[in-house]
Amino acid sequence: MFDILTNPACAESAIDFHDGRPAVVAAAKALCLGCPEAIACLKNAIKAEMGEPKAYRFGVFGGTTGDERFALEEHARQHASR
Repeated sequence: MFDILTNPACAESAIDFHDGRPAVVAAAKALCLGCPEAIACLKNAIKAEMGEPKAYRFGVFGGTTGDERFALEEHARQHASR
């Protein structure tokens, strides 16, 4: 089940959260920093991408890139098996 985002900061933004250029990623992450929905957004992205290869993760969600979310999942998987 996904969390419903009622007031995301990105809703009115012109930033393309799927543009991987460094300056755009930085702007997207900066917007996420003050977003009241950032945690729910990150949780939704993690749920949606769970088990997907790194190559299928893209965009900024909850202040993280696809690579960062992949690393979080790998870290969790390694520590869960201990």
